[in-house]
Amino acid sequence: MKPTLLSILILFLFSVSQANILRVDNTPGSSAPYSDLTTAHAVALDGDTLYIEGSNTSYGNLILNKRLVILGPGYYLDQNPNTPVSLSAIVAIFTLERSDPNDPTSGSYQSEIRGLSFTATSNSGIRIESSEITIANCLIRSDIALQSFDINGIHVSQCYFQGEGIDASSNNPGFNGVVFINNIVEGNFLIPDNSTGTINHNLFLGDRFEVLSFAGELRSNIATSTNTSNFAVSSSGSGQISHNTAANGQFGTIDDNNISAANVLFVGLTGNSQDGQYQLAAGATAVLGNAHDATDRGPFGGNRAYSLSGLSDIPRIISLEVPPTGSASETFTIRVKARAGN
Repeated sequence: MKPTLLSILILFLFSVSQANILRVDNTPGSSAPYSDLTTAHAVALDGDTLYIEGSNTSYGNLILNKRLVILGPGYYLDQNPNTPVSLSAIVAIFTLERSDPNDPTSGSYQSEIRGLSFTATSNSGIRIESSEITIANCLIRSDIALQSFDINGIHVSQCYFQGEGIDASSNNPGFNGVVFINNIVEGNFLIPDNSTGTINHNLFLGDRFEVLSFAGELRSNIATSTNTSNFAVSSSGSGQISHNTAANGQFGTIDDNNISAANVLFVGLTGNSQDGQYQLAAGATAVLGNAHDATDRGPFGGNRAYSLSGLSDIPRIISLEVPPTGSASETFTIRVKARAGN
């Protein structure tokens, strides 16, 4: 039986009840307990959640050195229907630090960043120094920079990149456990040679793509560039590069890789949002229903499909009415309105 929105909401509220939720809103006149992101971070304890409200003003930079969950409302909220609010939580650069220089499992280890808009300046993105970091449902103007050779377990999903996806130094020996799934990347995409992990169900719009000696899955992606000179891909395992579609055959034609011009694949910008334009057209036979998992190729396929405006599966409370007073001996009514991301 598919769970109802109410049952999901109850389970979610119960799951976070053991940790603190700190609300941050820098809008003048807001009743939120914190208006400054750095101050809220200083008060938070490992395992807490910072919920950042949408605003016209950037929250700026943050150095994260604790295990936290940071949530925002999403992006392109004024372009897509059925979004709970219209303003994004705009931030600049987040640096996810380790507290011990020699230990990637210290500091911000296992933190999660979801639903934020990293678009404050031209230099706006995420710098990661710790392992097991989750970045999801974010709009990122620049990139995600992996800044230490020994980190692993970086999970990036359902994000929209206005720049490159992942950035790392050229002499990096390769990362372990990179999971990059269901993202839309406008810029180039390069990861260090000999990396391991999963690169599935993405849309790559840039002219340069380099994934070499990759030990893992590279499946059900779409690449729209016709440039072949800056497109290099190889795997250290047999059959790991499969079910991909490229405009000029850059993935080859074996192992269910195929070729299709980009102009027949998508619904287009007319009447759609910046991210919604990349939904698959009804006649896109090269990519519909023939992914490695029998769903569609690209970011809107798979079991964690890209969600317009970065809305997560977690229900969002859009209205909460609570009586101003009450007692243990009396019953009282609480009215909650929530909306699911998908």
